[in-house]
Amino acid sequence: MERTHRRLVSRTWEISLDLLDEQQLPEARSLMRILSCCAPAPLPVELLDPALWGAPSDLDRALDRADRALEALIDLSLVDVVDIAPGGTLKGQEPVPCLVSHRLVLEANALRLADGSPQERIAVWHAIARIIERGTECAPEQPRNWPWWRLLAPHVASTLTAAPDNEKVLLPLIRSGLAAYAFHAFSNHFDAAAEMARTLERRGTFLAINHPIRLSIRHRVALSLLEEQDQLSEFRRILSDQLTELGPEHPETLITRHDIAINMEEDSAEQEAELRSVLDARRRILGPADCYTLLTHGALASVIQARAHNDDAFKAEYRELIERTRSTTPEDHRFLPLHSRHHMAHALDSTERWAEAESEYRSVLDDLEEYGEQGSNLYRDLTRCLAKNLQRQKKYAEAIEVIDNLLPWFDNRDADHSIVSSSALHIRHLRGDLLVKCDRSAEAEAEIRAVLGERLKTLDSNDSVVLSERHCLAHALEGVNKCIEAQAELRDVTSTYASILGSNDNHTRSTRFCLARSLHRHGDYADALELYEQVLAAEVAEFGSNHSDTLVTHFRRDQCRYDMGRLTSVHALASLESIKAKQIGIVGSDHPRVSAITDTISTIAAGESDENKAAAAD
Repeated sequence: MERTHRRLVSRTWEISLDLLDEQQLPEARSLMRILSCCAPAPLPVELLDPALWGAPSDLDRALDRADRALEALIDLSLVDVVDIAPGGTLKGQEPVPCLVSHRLVLEANALRLADGSPQERIAVWHAIARIIERGTECAPEQPRNWPWWRLLAPHVASTLTAAPDNEKVLLPLIRSGLAAYAFHAFSNHFDAAAEMARTLERRGTFLAINHPIRLSIRHRVALSLLEEQDQLSEFRRILSDQLTELGPEHPETLITRHDIAINMEEDSAEQEAELRSVLDARRRILGPADCYTLLTHGALASVIQARAHNDDAFKAEYRELIERTRSTTPEDHRFLPLHSRHHMAHALDSTERWAEAESEYRSVLDDLEEYGEQGSNLYRDLTRCLAKNLQRQKKYAEAIEVIDNLLPWFDNRDADHSIVSSSALHIRHLRGDLLVKCDRSAEAEAEIRAVLGERLKTLDSNDSVVLSERHCLAHALEGVNKCIEAQAELRDVTSTYASILGSNDNHTRSTRFCLARSLHRHGDYADALELYEQVLAAEVAEFGSNHSDTLVTHFRRDQCRYDMGRLTSVHALASLESIKAKQIGIVGSDHPRVSAITDTISTIAAGESDENKAAAAD
């Protein structure tokens, strides 16, 4: 009954196509037969160039009739045109006009095609093979093309599965299948890549075992479907044939060489040497910014890091990798493994390219969210890095928002534990610091006190982490005008650091400087000056007199001496101008440290001018 019903429905639609034939629109039937070979999914309209599916030689008339045929099919409700947003993580993608047909319409036309003449079937399949291959011309590895490939991939799989055993039909579809495999693999849809590998293996058996396309199929099958030693053994057999058939530096040979290198003894000298060799070849053959070159470059940088080369060598590799990725479209390096991309973000941070680092962190986090990895350690670590990056950019409110979105993941994981995890406390500590920066000092005090309470459950009161919390608490207390309490905290923390670490330790110097600044701001100049002198002596001993940190303390000491009346405005201005010039030579004229000196110079100069005016009036 179901088959009878389907044939009756099919006959109804055939009557509609007969009607269009009578209206001199035979392209309508050809179009429906072609659509029936594809998946029951949206098909981009731009693929349906009549020149590809056997239109008459008079192309202008053919295009006109194809447009009219499509309009007629839409009027008869056999086809609809809809704008499809391809989706995915790339922003700003324009909707793509697509043809959509009901599954039953496609099935009915597929039945009619199967019942038609062999000549008609082969003609239609030749046309669809040309259409699909034409659609796969844009690079599947490049993220900017992934929205298009999301629409095209189902049709590649469907046509490759259903195509007849005809070499002229199968070869273009197999080439399209290899491209679809690359799309799935580079966009991290590994199950879909494995399924495509199975289809390619099944449909490629008519090719000789060492045919170049068959070698590519064998490689994809090994990459997606074989395990460990079986995979490596097959790679080596494929490489042997590729060296004979294609040569050592053919792009497909280099793909296999790269994968063999990845499977070598991890972080060995041999692995590093082979990756360098593949990278050199890919740079020559493909160019330094090609996606396959960047993949090998990223793998080499990771091996260099793991093999404990000096840190400068590791950073240099990532700095070069960054420049190569940014020589193309900014989003076009998203095919790189997440570990490479997050190292790139750290490298951008280390060179103070804050905005680019922020973009990279957000890109990796977006992908982790797409994969459902919000609770992973990598997601947490990178979120913390993003918050710190935003803090460096003075985007304090955004940084707090990032942390507030992260904290529930810690709360969920730590719900069964009476002791809050160290990672969660670290994040909450950072949140307290940021609240201070946002002038939300009451909230900051409450947050830091809560974190300090949790720390003291497991740590000694003299632990460096506890002392760091108390240092931050002091700044929050100052923000709510609890200055005496803040200074008491700083005195105690400074004394503890000095007794444990010594007077010249960085922690001691930092806390002592903060205490001096608090005393200075509140008019206790004598105690502030004594502390400034102690910090300055320690920094001169550690860094020398022309280090940026030393110059900051020198500036504040002389400012304090001026405020006490120990320096005249003339001597103060001369000293601060000298300090400013040295600081500019180190950090540049736009640095906040220079701005602070400039503002103080302006204030002193204005005061001197007022004094001169008053003296003249007298």
